[in-house]
Parts: sequence; C-alpha cells; structure tokens
Amino acid sequence: MKYKICAGAIGFLASTSLIHGMTSNNYFDALPIYSTANPHEFLYDFGKDIMRGLKSEQKDERFNFTITPFGQRSKRAKDIDQEEIQLGNIHGLWNMLALTYTTCPTSSSLGTNLAAAAAQEYACNPTGTDTPLYFNDDTAFTYTAVICNTGSNFGQVEVPAEYRRYGVRFETAIMLLEDLGFKAQFGVSDLQFTVTAFRDNNGTGCGEATCEGTNQRNVYRLLTSEDKIHDIASEIGLNINNFHKTSFEDMRLQLFWRHAVEVNQDRNGWSQFLFMPFIQLIGTIATGPEKDPSIQFAVSHGNNGHHAFGINTGFTLDFDDRVEIGFEAGGTVFMDRTVCNLRIPNHKEQSGIFPCTTTACISPGANWHFLATIHARHFLRRLSFFIQYAQVNHQADTIRVADSTLGFIPSMLEKQSKWNQRYFLSSLHYDISPNVNAGILWQAPLSSNRNAPRIGGLYGTVAVNF
Repeated sequence: MKYKICAGAIGFLASTSLIHGMTSNNYFDALPIYSTANPHEFLYDFGKDIMRGLKSEQKDERFNFTITPFGQRSKRAKDIDQEEIQLGNIHGLWNMLALTYTTCPTSSSLGTNLAAAAAQEYACNPTGTDTPLYFNDDTAFTYTAVICNTGSNFGQVEVPAEYRRYGVRFETAIMLLEDLGFKAQFGVSDLQFTVTAFRDNNGTGCGEATCEGTNQRNVYRLLTSEDKIHDIASEIGLNINNFHKTSFEDMRLQLFWRHAVEVNQDRNGWSQFLFMPFIQLIGTIATGPEKDPSIQFAVSHGNNGHHAFGINTGFTLDFDDRVEIGFEAGGTVFMDRTVCNLRIPNHKEQSGIFPCTTTACISPGANWHFLATIHARHFLRRLSFFIQYAQVNHQADTIRVADSTLGFIPSMLEKQSKWNQRYFLSSLHYDISPNVNAGILWQAPLSSNRNAPRIGGLYGTVAVNF
C-alpha cells in the first residue's frame, strides 16, 4: 500500500469507546464491538467494591481476555435524504443512460455496448421537428416532453442486495499502573455482499403510450436489462459480481486512564456515589485489506487501508453498586492514502456506477461520536445488563485527483461520503464465576441514520479476568 501526505493532509474525526474501542471509516461497521460486558468496566470492579466498603467476590483484576463471535446483516439503507432504499443504491439509482453522455478522458470511444445505446433515437421528438434526438444527448431531459414520455427514472437501475458479516473478535487488557492500562483488539471476519437482482426502474411515464413504451423498451434492450448491465460493466473493466472475502480486520491499540472518586461519603442525607472520569488514547493499524476499486460491491474489513488515531473521554456516575450512568464522546483522525484506478464521475448525471478511473488522494473526513449508557450490575443475582445509545457522524472526505484538468468531478463523491449511524445497543451479561463471565448483545439501527446501511448485529462474549 502507498501512503502520501496530500495537501490539506488530515481532518479531524471522532470516536472511540470502551466497549467499541474506536469508530471506523466504514459505515458497515462504524462502531466495532469487541465485548458485550459493562462498557465502563476498565478492570475496576474490585477497586470500586473496596471503595464502597463491600467484600468483593473478585480478586484485584490485572488482566482480561475476551472472545466475541458475532454476526451482522443488512438489506436496506437510508439515503442522504433519510429515505429508505435498496442496499445497492445507497448513493442513488444506477444511471445507465448517463454512461452514454461522455467518453473517459483517456479514451475517444464509449465502447461497443455504450456506443450502440448512444446511437439510439428517442421514439418521439420533443421539439416537434424531424431533427433526431439520441440517447447520448444529455440535454434531452431539459425537454418536458421527454421527461413526461419516459418517466422520471428513465435509464436507471435499482439494485436490491444483502450484506452479511460473520467473525470472531478478541480483546485483551492489562493494568500497567494503578490507574493506567493497555488494551489490544483484533479479529477476523467473513464478508459477503450479494446482489439479488438488477431492476430496470423506468418509472410510470405520463405521455403517449406508444412513444413511452418504445423508449422504455429500447433503453431496457440496450442499457438496463441484467445481461446488458453485465456486458457494459465488463467493457468498462468493472466487476459487478457478488463479493465474498475472509480476512483479518484492523488492529486497535489503546492506553486508558480511569480513577474513581467517592462523592458524599461523609454527608448524611445526600446520595453517595462514585464519580469516575476516564480518557483513552487509541490507534488503529490498518491490517485489513484495502478495497479493490474495480470491484463494485467490495466491502472493507476495516478502515480501507487508512491508519488512524483518536481520543475518547467521559465519566460515569455509579450509584450504590446497582445503577451506573455513563457519557462519553471523542474524536479520531485517519491518515491520507493515494489510490490508483479510483472510479470518479466525469459527468454530473452519473450515479451509482462510474465508467472512468484515475489516481487520487483520499483524505477521510472527520468522525465524531457520542454515547450514553445505563448499566445495572447484578440486578438479578449475578445477571447484569446495559442499554446504550450510540451515534457516529462522518464528515465529508476530501478527494484530490492527480490531474485536475481531465474533467473528473470528485465533489460528487465527496458529497456522498458524508454519513451518520445511530444505534441502540442492549446487553445481558452473567458472572459464571468470580473470574469468568459471558454475555450477549443486540445491535439495532435507529431510523435517523443517513446515507448509510441499516445494520443489525448479534454478539456473544466469553471473558476471563485475573
């Protein structure tokens, strides 16, 4: 992989979290989860019990090891306007007609299939004259008659698809000093992105039936049938087959500091609780593979080759060894990366599928996150649970093409790169013994997501403390 400091280098992002470690540059896995246990545990239960004057069943924790198998799934997404759409159309319907509007900067030809479509005449001339109007005329839709006679989605394709991810993640933590600890997180997963169909999405049309029908039949025959989509994709060097890959994920390393303070311990009539501020410094090593730009449905196992570092800080209020409330927020930055053969639009009407490639420097935009947690410890004997609201916002990327004179429009991709994910997390966790516990966590997307898939997930954990 090739790294390069581009002009305007690094933007500020967001996120890290105790349970999640750190947000990622990947809306399919914005909040990687490595444990289903109390998100603010920090190897500190024994110490907090001593502060409360309790006899703890646990010994002073100095080391933790966690194994978490998991599964994720998605079939739908929210677009930039928060409308629910097919997963394969996160960034819009595929505009196959727009592929005929211009050639790539390094070519004088559209290719056999697109050239045949470009030469097709509309069945009706919107101006009422005998002057031919062809499919490759990008001014055609300025005529009301053409819009009316073809439908609003003329030449566009809907792509229903399904995303699945199965894997196992590992986490280990060790206390270095009384309040200072170190944590490492890593994993391996199997990714699948499966397309179930390519659907012509011409719309209803509103003009003369014969004219409308002929236009739609021709665009289907030349551009939007499934066979023709595969032919065109092959011609422009784009792989639109289903994606399936197993690989290591990115590795995360962190230093954390936490210190609990007793509040109102000597004041009668006032609630007694522990106030615990914490801070984490976290780095991500991009050990997961980079996406191949020539594979349309490739999904990253991590940050897509971008190393990252971040900070997370917050506090908890721990009442009577039963209820704990926590709040946290943070930021992350990603390093720039130069990508060869990146697909970038070169016409304003292109959407979903792009025929041309160039070399570009990608500076991922800023993430920020906020998390709020309610944790109930041992609400039923040794059974604990927590619920959590999590929000991750990713700001727009900056994309700089190597040669700005070629006519590419990276601003279209930059606009699409801004997204946010909001989740509701709930977990049940059981102490099997003083040193062994197990749990399960459910991850559900909230309806306020924007420009991102709706990801659901199920996680299970077995953890050992010493």
